[in-house]
Amino acid sequence: VMLFAVGCGDDDDSSDSSASDYCNLSAELDASDTEPTPEDFEAIVAAAPDEIKDDIEVFVAAGQSGDLSAPGVAEAEANLLAFEEANCTE
Repeated sequence: VMLFAVGCGDDDDSSDSSASDYCNLSAELDASDTEPTPEDFEAIVAAAPDEIKDDIEVFVAAGQSGDLSAPGVAEAEANLLAFEEANCTE
């Protein structure tokens, strides 16, 4: 299961290093051939900007539990995808 569906890279138009850090880590995880580790989950939560922090926490918790149909997960995923599309380059 791909947990970080939109690949991200550096966004030259953004001065928000937190968004850039998040985008870079998300791209790294997307490109990986292995499932994310607990350390990967901790890192992506730590890198997430405040505006998506709650969404990434919901999504990561669902990914760790294997229950991607849990309440709030679809909305969190949609919010994360919208953030990545607006702030990260593919």
